[in-house]
Amino acid sequence: MKQGQIIIIGNGCEAVRCYEVLKKYGFDIAGFLGPNTAEIPVDESLTLFTENNIEDIASMHCPVVFAAEDAVWGRQIKQKLTQAGVRQNLLVDDSILFSQDTEKLIDALSFNSQTEPNEYVRCLLERYPNSAKDVIGTLADYQVEKIKSQIDPDQKTLAIYYPSKAYRANLGSEGMRKKVREKGYNVISLFGVIRADEYEKRPFSYYAGHDLIERFDFVDVFVYPCLTAGLPKRSKKVLFAHDIYDSPSGKDEAPLESGPDSDGPQHISPLLDELDYTFIPCRSLYGKTQISVTKYIRSRPLWRIPGGYIKLDRNIQFFESHKSDIPVDSIIYAPTVCGDIFENYVSLPRHGKEIVGALLANFPDYRIIFRPHPHTLDTEYVASIEKQFRDNERFHLDSNASFYMKNYSRSTVMITDMSGTAFTYAFTTLRPVVFFSHNEDTVEEAFNKVKYFEDRRKIGYVVTDIEQLVKKTTLLIDERENFSEMIREFRDAEIYNVGKAEAYFAATCNHIFEGTVQKDWGIVLSVDYQTRGRLDAPLAAGLRQETPACDVRNDQPHLIEEGHRGYNIVRFGDKYYGIAQEEGAFEIEKARENEYKRCFAGNSVNEVRTYIDRQAVHSTHRGQNQPAHI
Repeated sequence: MKQGQIIIIGNGCEAVRCYEVLKKYGFDIAGFLGPNTAEIPVDESLTLFTENNIEDIASMHCPVVFAAEDAVWGRQIKQKLTQAGVRQNLLVDDSILFSQDTEKLIDALSFNSQTEPNEYVRCLLERYPNSAKDVIGTLADYQVEKIKSQIDPDQKTLAIYYPSKAYRANLGSEGMRKKVREKGYNVISLFGVIRADEYEKRPFSYYAGHDLIERFDFVDVFVYPCLTAGLPKRSKKVLFAHDIYDSPSGKDEAPLESGPDSDGPQHISPLLDELDYTFIPCRSLYGKTQISVTKYIRSRPLWRIPGGYIKLDRNIQFFESHKSDIPVDSIIYAPTVCGDIFENYVSLPRHGKEIVGALLANFPDYRIIFRPHPHTLDTEYVASIEKQFRDNERFHLDSNASFYMKNYSRSTVMITDMSGTAFTYAFTTLRPVVFFSHNEDTVEEAFNKVKYFEDRRKIGYVVTDIEQLVKKTTLLIDERENFSEMIREFRDAEIYNVGKAEAYFAATCNHIFEGTVQKDWGIVLSVDYQTRGRLDAPLAAGLRQETPACDVRNDQPHLIEEGHRGYNIVRFGDKYYGIAQEEGAFEIEKARENEYKRCFAGNSVNEVRTYIDRQAVHSTHRGQNQPAHI
């Protein structure tokens, strides 16, 4: 279809709007057909047709867009055009094609310079009138066809999916995508919300909001940072945990409620049940053993990947490169998201104003940065605080949903409540955190043994009121350097692959595509409710395949053999360890400090097996209660 070959039927406000929309998208209008010309834009290039020109319009074989405000007259013109031989698929209703909702969708689909909006308008003009699908369906099909035409059809496809405006730094750099492509896979980026940020400017970036995502069933693997509905069923799904540490679960992770008469295990949340893999940042989220059984019913096994936290690696890189150039002149207040099941423990609704006010009043030498959670930015709580303090030159509202590192770098202390960003900030800057916990007395009851709450004092202090907040903040400013080494040791012991998380994913992603298993991955199986909780051991054994270990780093344990005479054999670095299964998870520090009662070490698997076999034969054995370092 040639641009400029479009005729608009009508002459009122609706026709003028249709004209403006088509002009906006780069189309030149051939002319108008209407009962009078009073409202028609002044444009010498336009032809003003009359009903006597019906045959002339038919001979042009171009789309005719109906924008007539007089519906009866419009139907009469459509009938005459049909009788004159104009095909039905060229007769287009503007009320559907050029509604404000359609405009928004077209603008979103063409959000970057790689796509022109008139491409989608042409799609609608050509396809919609002759299609049984709605506008979204028509455009979605076209979008899928467009993407498939731009990637290698003989390669499997990884989609990095950003469903919201948050967590965009969690899913890797363009360098990681390049490494995956070099292994022979397509990599595309999909966005559910447009933010006009750096991530959307990368090659192979496309819009997938408006529920388009469910139509992307050509994608083999989806990677995404938070639980989201609507992903294609056939695609494998990998959740990159967006919290760096073991944080409280939200309502999307709650298991399904059982019936009142049911005493069996509950079904896990549907959004968790559809997961195939989780890319886990830290040991507290991994679990104590490589094979574990959830108390909830799952429809499929879940693989746990001890990958690390990509966002932390980027943060550290930025911080180390810029810390000498950025003054440490601020205190940052970063409360967690409002409106979830932990609402009673979030500081912003009840104490946000008081916290900001106290910081401004008691720390006159510091700027006070207020950084609400990106999903809370548009709430009345944030608006109210911004209105009250915006005239204070030391108050700053950080509304950048994608990037916070400049403000983290300049902050000497963070104030939060239960946000996962507390550990991100501390592990990045090695600076301490004050946790404002106004309902601290009920935290343990509400959240059981969540490690987030257990380990807060490893990176700072917990306070319950404003007076304590001021005192502990003052103390941490004075003692900041004393916390640095303690936080560093905690971080390096807890987080997987510090500085190398992207490399780990790129090196091991082939296992996800091909259905094989990396040896250091763990598996979560459902309770077998038909056999009253018995673990299906053959299933577990079949799922654990003998595949080469990743060589990205060699300082985490790899399970080599499970259950040899009651021992697990683990490789760590260039050593092999046999640890009695009742000892729990293997920790290299405990092995080196001889803290295990039944643990043997050797330079090969056979050496460790020999020690285990001897121990089983002899009732007493030299070194039975200590590791034997061969």
